[in-house]
Order: sequence, then C-alpha cells, then structure tokens
Amino acid sequence: MSIEKKILSVSAAAVLAVSGMCLPAAQTVGVFGTAVTASAAQVVSPRLSAGAHCGDKLIVYVDNYKSYSDSAAFAVKISGRTVKNMTGAELRSAEGKLTFTTNGASYLKPYTRYTVKVTAESGGTALSSEIKVNTSNYSYYTIKDGATFYTRSGGVMRAAGTMGSGVFRGQLCDVSGDSIAGKSIDSAALGYVKLAVPAKAGKNANQEQLYSYRYVYVKPAQASRKPIENVRNVVANFAIAASRVPNQTYYLCGEQFNSSALVSDCSGLTKAAYLRIGFYLEHNAEAQANTSGKLMVFDNIVQTGYSGGVRTYRFKNSSARVDVDSLEKGDLLFFVCSTNNQQVNPDYVNDGIGHVGLYIGDGQFVHFTSSYGKTNHPCRIENLRSYENSQLRVARAVRFIV
Repeated sequence: MSIEKKILSVSAAAVLAVSGMCLPAAQTVGVFGTAVTASAAQVVSPRLSAGAHCGDKLIVYVDNYKSYSDSAAFAVKISGRTVKNMTGAELRSAEGKLTFTTNGASYLKPYTRYTVKVTAESGGTALSSEIKVNTSNYSYYTIKDGATFYTRSGGVMRAAGTMGSGVFRGQLCDVSGDSIAGKSIDSAALGYVKLAVPAKAGKNANQEQLYSYRYVYVKPAQASRKPIENVRNVVANFAIAASRVPNQTYYLCGEQFNSSALVSDCSGLTKAAYLRIGFYLEHNAEAQANTSGKLMVFDNIVQTGYSGGVRTYRFKNSSARVDVDSLEKGDLLFFVCSTNNQQVNPDYVNDGIGHVGLYIGDGQFVHFTSSYGKTNHPCRIENLRSYENSQLRVARAVRFIV
C-alpha cells in the first residue's frame, strides 16, 4: 500500500460515517443496470476509508481491493453523480486508491461534505458501501522554487516576478483569475492557482514583524497540492526542530529563529511555525486564540471582562480536560494565566490567555516558556498531561489547518 495512505481519525475534516448497504437479493441490480438473481456468486462489500483531502481533492481507499477478481466491475459516485467505472484489475493496479480532483464532471468545492458510494459487481451480485468525507477549507500548494507569479490588474494577468519555494493556501482559477471551485469543467478553463502570500507590512511598537496577504497567481504546473496531514507535519516539524536548537533565550516579543539560536516567546514560536504554511498569526497569544477561521476543538473558558483591548476569563468547568485523542498535529493549545510580566507588558492581567503551545502528536506539545528560566532551554517538548498536572491546564484548543 502506498505510504500516501493515512487513515484519518474521526474529526470534522476526516471520515464522518461509513455504512455498508446490500441490495435485496430478489431485486439485485448490476452496476450497469443489469438484473441478476440471488443464486449468483457472492461478492463482499467494499470496505472504504478516507485518505488525503484538500479543498479540491479527495482520496478514498477500497481497503479490501485484493478480495476482488480482475473481472469485477466497480461504479463510483460522488453525491449521486457517477464519476468512475473501473474493473477489479484497474483497482488492483491503483492499490485500492480512488482519487477525485478536477477531472470529473465538476470541480469539488472547499469545505463541503461529499458522499462517496462504491458499488462492486462480480458474478452477477452487486454490493455497495458509502463513506462521507469533507474537503478542506481550501487547498494548500507547494510552489516550485523560481516559479513565475502573476498579478491581476483590470482583468489582465501580468508576470510580476519569481518566487521561492514554499507552502501556501490557494484555489483554482480560470484564465481570467476567477475562482472555478464548484463550477463545471466546461464553464471555464483552468488557468492559474491563486495564492495568499504573507507579505511584510512594517513593524509594530514592539518591533514585531507585521504581515498582510498579497494575492498572486501561478501556473498549475508550478504548484502541487499538499494534503492536510502533510501541512500539519510542516508546522509540527518546525516547532520540533526549534526545540532542538542549542542556544535559546526567552525574550518577550523576540522573533529570531535560525539553526544556531532562538530568541522568542510562546506566541512568537507559533507565529513562526504557521508562517511556514503561509498562514499569518499575530504575535500575541490572546489574539491567536481569538483569530477567525478556526475550528474550536476544546473550549473551557468564558470571558469575564474586556478593558483596553484585553480580555479576562474564568473556567467553565474546573475539572474538565482536553481530550488528547481529539487533537491533531499543529493544533494550538491556550492557557489562562498572567499575561507575561507586569513591568514590561502594559496589557498585563492575571487571568488572561497568557500562554500558547503547539501540539505535535503522541500526547506531546512544544512551547516557548520562561517557567524554567529564560535561558534554560525555554523552547521544549513536554508531555501534555504531565504539564497539565504540574503547571497549567489547557483552556482552549483550536485548529487552523482544516
């Protein structure tokens, strides 16, 4: 089986339900509409699982594809629309992998639930199974180094320069730069991938780098879709690599990240990690916890006050704990505590969102903390449950990579 196969855990962005259905024996109908009898040879139901997903791409696996003969016939539908007819031999050649992109009758829409139905027919018997899967909010794309990018002005595309390799959020567009998500293939010819690229936009009073999104276009040949689970790995792996840098200093508002030295704080780490996928988060834990476009995985706090741009909170349930099994790599974990140091932080409160960490899987998270000393390896990996038992407990967990 290809290493691309990764069965996703039950979540809003993964498998939602699986069910097997068998047509009544007396009225079994073949894949291509041929009536068959109950005495025909038996065939097993397709066992389906979800693989990688993007804003405009889905992968579903027939896990028991080896159970079928080469002559078996398969019909595949997405939300009632037939998109594939194939043989058992073709399914074996694909190792059970069914890929749905822009090659069907219509483009997939971002953040949409689809029902994939696979019907297998062999020896006159047909059995079906369904699986419900979601596309992502948008697709992430890896851009080739040196790719030419275009800008749109007055409805005209113009080459504007080249860009380095990286991962960015994007969507498919026609030759005029208009989105074609959800439209029929005949309605527009694929021309570009539109990317949201964070561009430097000066610094604030704390000398933290600000960004604003610049929208540019690249040719499809210069971009390849990056599955959501791989995007999560980019963010998690950056945080893991940061924790291994030998020279580290906790410094409020610091933003130095290189292979030899780190100078930062908790929200500076998460900001830097998310910039690796072209996603800009403000350098502030409170702001990150309340950024729009997130999926709330766990929320055990209620706001109690708001003054001078600073929110205060209390726990809804003093004994509630985040379900570690519900977390995905890249999820941000927020903690209620004092908001850094009163002497250097004019927005200091005792009960604000004062700390943030990044979940990296296997019950662990990475965070930049001064709790152990500002130069005593402040960027470190910790067991989440142990940290909650001895230090702070998670107040809110949010997912931006959906």
